[in-house]
Amino acid sequence: MKKLGVYLLSAAMFLSVIFGGNAGISVYADTQEMQDGMVTLSVGTTDTTGMEIGDEVTIDINVSQQMSVSKITGIFSYDEEVFEEIKIGNIEPADGLDKGYSNGRLTFTSNSTNNNPTTVSGTVASVTLKVKKATDTTTFSYKEIEISAADTTYQNGKDEVEVTNSKKDSRTFEFDMATTATVHDKAILTVPVKIEQNTGFSALGITVEYGSGLIYKSVDLSSEMKAYVDCKEYSNVSTGKLTIAIAALKDIKLVGTDLLYLNFEATPDSLDITADIKVTVTQVENQSLVSMNGAGESKTCTVSFKEELQLGDVNGDGDINLIDASYVLQSYNGVRELTTDQKERADVNGSDTVTLVDAFRIMKFYNGAIKSF
Repeated sequence: MKKLGVYLLSAAMFLSVIFGGNAGISVYADTQEMQDGMVTLSVGTTDTTGMEIGDEVTIDINVSQQMSVSKITGIFSYDEEVFEEIKIGNIEPADGLDKGYSNGRLTFTSNSTNNNPTTVSGTVASVTLKVKKATDTTTFSYKEIEISAADTTYQNGKDEVEVTNSKKDSRTFEFDMATTATVHDKAILTVPVKIEQNTGFSALGITVEYGSGLIYKSVDLSSEMKAYVDCKEYSNVSTGKLTIAIAALKDIKLVGTDLLYLNFEATPDSLDITADIKVTVTQVENQSLVSMNGAGESKTCTVSFKEELQLGDVNGDGDINLIDASYVLQSYNGVRELTTDQKERADVNGSDTVTLVDAFRIMKFYNGAIKSF
């Protein structure tokens, strides 16, 4: 893992001590090896935080005891493939701050306005990084720490913290589709596949298995998806299997919209049987190439077939006449309840409801005023 070292420098009027100031620190300070735990790194209280693209992670640099500090130096390291936009804050001493960042090196100097060392405890600095590539875990380290405090300079301190992504188990993609469908002989059947849950995907693999009685025609992306993704399909007619690969340049976070439409045609000999369309998600990844929950999910739509629908022939006797118009009028007036098949035949204007308009159009067809519906 590629690491980026960042030097942290905090000097609080140290030169005034060297040149005879009354800061209270001797030029002949003792030098000691830093004890474990004197300086620690932490992220929150549990070392867990969100590490998805765009999230910010703040790492606190802490001292374990109260001390009078004039200088803190060290090297802070992180994975530059995962993080960017480093910022520094919560500096102690906090009266004055000078900082610079260049070529992967962050330096900061914090000064006490009264030329005296500053008494510090707890967090002495915080480093904030922005996530550019999601990760499940990462390690931050701080080494070669030196603290000038009172009459003692502590050297060669180190610490590291492993941080877990609190969002790693919530990456999810779920889809939905109808469990049943009806198609008329030689008609086109369209099965929408809808996005139900989605935290953001950029790669999606889908397989579609379909039974006899169906002829695969095409797959169409929804209008919402066309603007963002590229779709490739690979069909094997002999096995009744279709493979779909969807890719995007960045994470797609659309929810509650159609993903795509599967289009099939009924074969001439498919009456009186049923066929299943099984859709399975085989792969789902986000922009960071991290797998998401949802791979392996399958749903099945059972298709039943009917004879070719003859609009206007409401009673199904093979003719379109005034009897059919009377069925519609009786239904409209509430004296006849039409079956589902009869409603489909009666809806000659395609409004999805049976009204007087349908009855009038059937009568016009019977009288020769119109040639088709």
